[in-house]
Amino acid sequence: MSFSSPSRSLVLALGASAAEPPRQEAFGAKAWLADPEGNRLLLRVSAG
Repeated sequence: MSFSSPSRSLVLALGASAAEPPRQEAFGAKAWLADPEGNRLLLRVSAG
């Protein structure tokens, strides 16, 4: 699956890592990321 957004690219470029593979959902897409200290965050992109 391809999941690309400027927000995800920016967060990864600033040192975050992908905690789980991105997933397509009914509302759009989501991706769990982790910052350099290991704190997880959820990035959601709406379908519309």
